[in-house]
Amino acid sequence: LPLFRVKRALGLLRAACPLVDGPAAETWLHVDIPRGTLQTTFAYKGFDECRRLGLRRETETQLRLAQGADGTGALGVEDTVP
Repeated sequence: LPLFRVKRALGLLRAACPLVDGPAAETWLHVDIPRGTLQTTFAYKGFDECRRLGLRRETETQLRLAQGADGTGALGVEDTVP
């Protein structure tokens, strides 16, 4: 499954995220994701659940290395919106 489009869309969403240290009333900026929409509900799942859903050990190892000590799981597709 090529995820480069999802990675690009998540980058656009992160760029629109308000600053963490800003005022609580601060709102997100408008996000324009050209050429389609996500139409997907994402959920963060622990590595145990990811393995149950088919995550390979090699992929888990790469994710753990990339996330460092704070890594406990991965973002997965929970549902698709028709």
